[in-house]
Amino acid sequence: MKYRHAFHAGNFADVHKHVTLLALLRALERKDTGFLLLDTHAGRGLYDLADADARKGNEAAGGIARLEAAQSGSAQPLATELTDYLASIQQIRSERRDRRCYPGSPLLGLHALRPQDRAVFIETQPTEHAAPRAAVGKRATVECADGFQRLANWLPPRERRALVLIDPPYEATAADFREVERALGETQPRAAIEVLRDCGALKVLLPEV
Repeated sequence: MKYRHAFHAGNFADVHKHVTLLALLRALERKDTGFLLLDTHAGRGLYDLADADARKGNEAAGGIARLEAAQSGSAQPLATELTDYLASIQQIRSERRDRRCYPGSPLLGLHALRPQDRAVFIETQPTEHAAPRAAVGKRATVECADGFQRLANWLPPRERRALVLIDPPYEATAADFREVERALGETQPRAAIEVLRDCGALKVLLPEV
């Protein structure tokens, strides 16, 4: 597989996915009980929008850069979900003392979790897997494995609540869609599942929200 998310980090679809992910996490946090965040295709977890890969297509210009410009240049406040997302990015940048960094779904999700919540990040490519392990440290479980195959090992979660993000690269589009369908078919008997579709990504929300 030649796919590297760094080429697309921060583009429109990436921002849309992350805003949705954060909004779903906030919804789960309306209850005090903990939940599991499971990301089956985690990628690196943290990106540098100034590096060569990110600049190659300059896709962030139409995504995160455009959203940040809209926030600073608009007299009207942005939607709550957008301001929450931008605030989370700024907090992560401040904590890491890096104004160029861009958090992927693992780091953004982990930043939103509470002490009672749990996170598992899976990445199949060894070169990419080392990066999220370094980015999240000991605050989450990070596996180098096939995320589709590992779903059954983590579900149903002991917390009885989970958000599962399934966002393969779709480099082999038809094959990835078949894998998503197969994974959902095998997982559904293990728990009642509500599926929300957005930007090619599947967010699986186990009840009770």
